[in-house]
Amino acid sequence: MKKTQLILIICFLVNNVYSQDLTIVNVTTSGTLNTLISSMQETSTTNIKITGSIDGRDIFFLRDKMTNLSFIDLSLVNIVAYNGDVFSDYKSNELPNNSFSNKTKLKKIILPKALTSIGNMAFEYCSELENIEFPNGLTSIGNYAFLYCSKMTGDLFFPETLSTIGQWAFTCCFGINGNISIPKSLQEIGGSAFLGCGGEFTVDSNNTQYTSVGGVLFTKNMEVIIKCPLKKINSYSIPTTVKMIGPQAFAYCKLLTDISIPNTVLHIWEEAFYLCSGLTSIKIPSSVSYIGSEAFYLCKSIQGDVIIPNSVISFTPSTFSGCGGSFVVDSNHTKFSTKDGVLFNKDQTEIYQCPVSKAGSYEIPNYVTTISVSAFHRCENLTSITIPSSVSSIIGDSFSYCTGLVSLISNRVNPLKIDDPSIFYEVNKSLCTLYVPAGSKNSYENAMPWSAFSNIVEQTTSTTFAKQDKLVVTIDKNSVIINGGKLGELAQVFSLSGLKTDEQTIKNHQTAFTLRNGVYILKIGNYSEKIVVR
Repeated sequence: MKKTQLILIICFLVNNVYSQDLTIVNVTTSGTLNTLISSMQETSTTNIKITGSIDGRDIFFLRDKMTNLSFIDLSLVNIVAYNGDVFSDYKSNELPNNSFSNKTKLKKIILPKALTSIGNMAFEYCSELENIEFPNGLTSIGNYAFLYCSKMTGDLFFPETLSTIGQWAFTCCFGINGNISIPKSLQEIGGSAFLGCGGEFTVDSNNTQYTSVGGVLFTKNMEVIIKCPLKKINSYSIPTTVKMIGPQAFAYCKLLTDISIPNTVLHIWEEAFYLCSGLTSIKIPSSVSYIGSEAFYLCKSIQGDVIIPNSVISFTPSTFSGCGGSFVVDSNHTKFSTKDGVLFNKDQTEIYQCPVSKAGSYEIPNYVTTISVSAFHRCENLTSITIPSSVSSIIGDSFSYCTGLVSLISNRVNPLKIDDPSIFYEVNKSLCTLYVPAGSKNSYENAMPWSAFSNIVEQTTSTTFAKQDKLVVTIDKNSVIINGGKLGELAQVFSLSGLKTDEQTIKNHQTAFTLRNGVYILKIGNYSEKIVVR
């Protein structure tokens, strides 16, 4: 009783706030609202109550002309059909597509009591819209209807008449963190309908299509997991009834650190674990045959091995984009292979994914011909990458967000023509030096996207530096040869990230290092030099 009284008091206070300066308009003939509102009222009115009969033309007048509306009361409105021209087909008791989209000052709306349908994108990007009450009799909510209504909070209740919720209908309604109540009448929930909602699901036991366990939404037979609420924390075990992990089922569940996948699961669909940035490990069971695109996108906290079982015969190159850990594939796998924790196709002619945990310098093997889409996406810990001359294709945003790069070495004499401008997105092209073969600088300076680099330097197979104390440093292929210098002085080689890779004491005649291709810092006493080994 006390809870009911509290709700009534809150409703009274809210309605009392909006009743101040309320403009009331009765529309006796649909399509004539524009004649009942003065030009001054169009911009000065913030709270309005409409009665009578209206159609789509009146709704779009409210949207487009009454630009400062914060509160709209349509509770006593009768929406009638209108198809007066070839561009209009507005149905009765329906809010048309885009009815109030992008109305960013709208905070509250009371829907018509006789409303049966909310059209596609009806309230999308109404970023200030607060909780909304759906009338009894409502049967459908369209695609993208409440997309990015981020101020909607608390619970979400649907009437017992609702049968359809469209795709992306409540996507990015981050404030919905209470109970999402699914009535027995609901028969269809579109893809991504609740993506980004934090609330837990409660499904009427008489619903024939869906059920919920522990706040998680499943199909009725519990063979498909549809949506896990964002508020789930620590660990979660998927029930053994599940055969498919649905698209975006765990997307944005950043508070989960461990998700146990049973060996009943056959398919992991697109973006299933998208941005599960808290996950520290993942074990893919040997029952899984398909993993969708970006299924583990930006699961960057994963540590240890990411084992891809032999049962997996299909996934896209972007499946593990931005993923941490180290990839492991059985040598007998027919589709994929790994080297040094990096994921390739079987014959290693195409590089699929470098884990974001890779640090320092990385040299792409000289038998690789294709760098796949997002192959190094978000590899922020890499400071140097070498592209061999064997590469003939670089696809999509291969090196996007490699923000730690200070050197990029291309061993191709002729620069590849790449049309996708996102390939080096967010790479600091003023800080990162592009090293190219001798005689190729002009070609790279005149080819996109390579020309975006401020500092393009030609490499030579043999480089000599003459320094103090009769010190001469020569780089010839993979050899760094030091002649002269002070006896007993320490010569040290560091990666660009500051990791010491080798050191030797200066000898009587000659001191030599053998290094892998890459960019290093050579330090001998007070002398230091950035060197390129290729």
